[in-house]
Amino acid sequence: MRSYDKAGILMSPGPLSEEAKLCVRKALQEMVSSAPFRTSRQCQDLLRYIVLHSLSGEGESLRERIIGVDVFGRLADYDQAEDPVVRIRAADVRKRIALYYESTDVAERHLKISIPSGAYRASFEFIESGKHLSDRRLPEIVAPPLAESHPISPPVVMSSSAESTKSIRAWLQRHRMAALPIIAVLLLSIFYGLVQSTRKTAFERFWSPVLKNPNNSLIYVGSNAVYSLSEPFLEKYRQEHSLGKLETMGREILVPLGPNDIVTGNDLIPIRDTYVTVGDVAATARIASFLSLRKKAYDMRFGGDISVGDLRERPAILVGGFNNSWTLEMTDNLRFVFAYRYQIQDRFDRRKGWNADPNFTEDYAIISRIPNSKTDEILITAAGIGQAGTRAAGEFLTSPNAINSVMLGAPKGWEKKNMQIVLHTTVINSSPGQADVIATYYW
Repeated sequence: MRSYDKAGILMSPGPLSEEAKLCVRKALQEMVSSAPFRTSRQCQDLLRYIVLHSLSGEGESLRERIIGVDVFGRLADYDQAEDPVVRIRAADVRKRIALYYESTDVAERHLKISIPSGAYRASFEFIESGKHLSDRRLPEIVAPPLAESHPISPPVVMSSSAESTKSIRAWLQRHRMAALPIIAVLLLSIFYGLVQSTRKTAFERFWSPVLKNPNNSLIYVGSNAVYSLSEPFLEKYRQEHSLGKLETMGREILVPLGPNDIVTGNDLIPIRDTYVTVGDVAATARIASFLSLRKKAYDMRFGGDISVGDLRERPAILVGGFNNSWTLEMTDNLRFVFAYRYQIQDRFDRRKGWNADPNFTEDYAIISRIPNSKTDEILITAAGIGQAGTRAAGEFLTSPNAINSVMLGAPKGWEKKNMQIVLHTTVINSSPGQADVIATYYW
């Protein structure tokens, strides 16, 4: 029997059951996919990190510095005062949570997730049969009970260092049973702090060949095949249709063509090495921002402004799939490759492949990391079938949380191995949702 107090609060709830944890994970997925969170990938990542680590009881990971390293890719010794990214984003997450519950019926969901101010630990309030269960925060680590029943006063510091040392020694002898657990906790805290400050995450090991290379990195973005309508064709359209103010000032026009409209070869002008997609730009911006944050110099090239010699001189990051000829050329001998008619194919199993639908309501991408590629330099690709897939790959590549998670299942010594990761994402309004890993390969 469950026992409630007069306010309907469940007394002594204890740890969450596996059923309750499953409920929390489902609620978390609904929250990160909701309108308040859909526009901010960083807020999604932070909320997911806090909730999942709270569920698993990993309280030591819910500290500002560790979150800054794991979620936002900061260095282990970064200055939290000058870079308060965790505090700023946590405040933003709390606001978005409030907006989420303003637009939804909490009682129908039977669960409310919150992040109390002043901490980075999630709390979970369940609602059962109209009663609010207690705020089921995961149990905190508490100091063990003292061995003696009477209160213990701290040692009095005397005027001389000898007297102070003598006083402290006497206090420790009198209360050694109580002092031992306290000393043990302090030593563990110091040890944990040292480990955290020197640990190298999977994310850092993933990018180490690029960041530690003495040469500048190269980011190369392919260009899309684009045709522009000729000026005579556009002038005819202007004369036959009423235009708005901006169009009369020369703004580019997207001409709607019906089934009976005829466009000849003279009406189309091919434009080479000029246009890139929004998804490619978004992925490139994230990668460039990441390298800048790590103080890693880079060169950026587009379209035809590159040669094979450029790829042989430095680490290279290729952005884009079918619109990037160097991605196709450098990865054509790998297991997962781009194939005709906008699909990804498994060369080891020709029956397996992934196609983006014609309307691109879902997309797929390949991330390749080749320490010794055809160019004898580290090569990384972020390439989707469509522009949304490329954007999702760029976000995945620069997310410490995503890389750390996928490398949990990697074989020992993966840092020196070649690897490929195949991603799937749902596309809403041309923007990708959270990317799911559907295949990996290491060799």
